[in-house]
Amino acid sequence: MRNYLIVCFAFLLALMGLHARAAEKINFATAIKVTPAYYLPVLAAEERGFWRENGLKVNWIPFRGGPDMQKAIVARSVLIGLTTAGGLIAAATRGVPVIIVSDLQKTAGVGLYVLADSPIKNPKQLAGKKIGVTRLGAVDHAYANFVASSLGIKVRVVAAGGVPEKIAALRAGVLDTFTIFLYPIMELKVRGVVRELLLVDELLPQEWITHLVFAHKQLVKDNPAQVQRVVNAILKSSAFIRGDRAWARAKMRKVQGYSDAAAREVYKVLNFTKDGKVNPKAVENVKKFLIQSKVIKREKALPVDKLYTARFTR
Repeated sequence: MRNYLIVCFAFLLALMGLHARAAEKINFATAIKVTPAYYLPVLAAEERGFWRENGLKVNWIPFRGGPDMQKAIVARSVLIGLTTAGGLIAAATRGVPVIIVSDLQKTAGVGLYVLADSPIKNPKQLAGKKIGVTRLGAVDHAYANFVASSLGIKVRVVAAGGVPEKIAALRAGVLDTFTIFLYPIMELKVRGVVRELLLVDELLPQEWITHLVFAHKQLVKDNPAQVQRVVNAILKSSAFIRGDRAWARAKMRKVQGYSDAAAREVYKVLNFTKDGKVNPKAVENVKKFLIQSKVIKREKALPVDKLYTARFTR
């Protein structure tokens, strides 16, 4: 009996070793690091073993922004990760070989923000005013153009940099407002430093896609099993985050320095997918948005069926 148990234990160890050796090493990219839409799924997959369950050993590589990540994709140093729909469609239009393999979040969470004591109370008062964006041609530039078009006004768009630069420019009177995703500005919002002038989601079509899982087209062709395992792990992460608000809030406080109040507010707007299925109408709407906002040219825009695949989320 003793020898039998020893043999069984040795066999189990061998299986565990085989599993460890079989784990595929991959670089997993996110367009930036400090946004809950990206770091929460990655950290959940690592801490809760969802990568390991799917035979993956993941090296997380966060970038300073979408353009930097796109250069790495072209160089094939990263082949799969998380980004925005607007960023991916714009990149694909320029020839970057990427495709959407899973939805992640549908809500844009983009708004126009002003200082709390700003005299601007109504979005239409922005006519002729200066709107700050991260950089000209970036996705938040597209949102600024979209808002102006939707409101029927003309504005002046200014490249202002990141959140600290935008806040400084607001205080100095260089900007009147700026566009930004909700996550980086939430702490300032709950502290009363800024207030939301307009939530862009209110103007967008109901069918929308914001954050997603992408893959290099060659990876989809050469190693679809690996893509499937990544998608499976991210979906497990999404389910875990939806079900454990305490973990998510604690992680946001630790990683991003949120106060309890800010973490609670951010968690309310996290809208992670349940099944990862991509709505082609949502992709079409984002593409139209980018065309109307002059981020991409209509004649160069790719057909929707070239921008996503449904094979990994059936």
